[in-house]
Amino acid sequence: MASRWLFPAMALLGVLLAAGCTATPPRAPAPRLERPLVVPVAWEKDGLVVHASVNGSAPLPFIFDSGLSEIHVLSRETARRLGVEGRGWSMAGSWSGYASTSFAEVDELELGGLRFGRTPVAIMDLPESVTARKEGPPLAGFLGQPLFRPYAVTVDVAAGTLTLSQDHEPPAGAVVLPIRMRGGLPRVPARFGEASLQLDVDTGDFGEVTLYENAARRLRVLRRYGPGEVRGAVAAGGPFNYIAVRADGFRLGVLSFDDLELHVAPFGVAAAMKEDGTVGMGLLGRFRFTLDQPAGRLVLEPRCAAGGGGAGELRCDPSVEPGGGR
Repeated sequence: MASRWLFPAMALLGVLLAAGCTATPPRAPAPRLERPLVVPVAWEKDGLVVHASVNGSAPLPFIFDSGLSEIHVLSRETARRLGVEGRGWSMAGSWSGYASTSFAEVDELELGGLRFGRTPVAIMDLPESVTARKEGPPLAGFLGQPLFRPYAVTVDVAAGTLTLSQDHEPPAGAVVLPIRMRGGLPRVPARFGEASLQLDVDTGDFGEVTLYENAARRLRVLRRYGPGEVRGAVAAGGPFNYIAVRADGFRLGVLSFDDLELHVAPFGVAAAMKEDGTVGMGLLGRFRFTLDQPAGRLVLEPRCAAGGGGAGELRCDPSVEPGGGR
């Protein structure tokens, strides 16, 4: 068994307000953009890292996580340093189980000069193995769907930019995939061989494609590709194991992907609102991609050359691998 504790995945797939003793307060309306806003982003091994200020603080590092529904997350240590006091309690679900959560409201959240007033946050105990980074201060938390829903979000990891825009027109040559919202998260259709899948678009997942155990059993993944390699990771509820195999025959629209790394993960409590799995940064990072939830589409702009195996096959530039590291 290979245990990769130096490669911890947060994998916080959605805060589930289960059995909670308080309701989250309403948030202020998202500001409208008169022009696109471009902010720096770094693709580290566990996701996209941006810097945002809370209540006028110095910029703090956060994972920009499309797989985190309803509310942003502050680590309890960050909340303590900023004087943000939680109230009430609930349970947040992840692949590895539940974690205790309290709630607060910050007066202001600022990203690249864009100011969001009165913003609800969840406060959680995040393990050091989740917040630690190879360089720079530890993660302050996770920024989730409240930042994705109002805007088209374009990520170019090669250029190190994240762009928020009010409107986005897909460029010529881009692959446009429909998304629909389910449980507050964006879901895209895919195919694995002859089977249809519905996968959440999750910029907080470090992998290429993750299938939950039930979908992997249905598709006989381990029977087809062998037992794979068991690895360890850490989520909000603690450590968990997943299985990594090399697989082929995966398709997103007209694009086909062979020899990708497929992760088989426990179904987990946070997967209750999901079906088959996720598309993560390992695959999304091969493209300049735009998650345009207002328009209901995922736009992929290949930075890859056509492969020799038929229409839609890609041979991608390895220079867009994640940097920094954690």
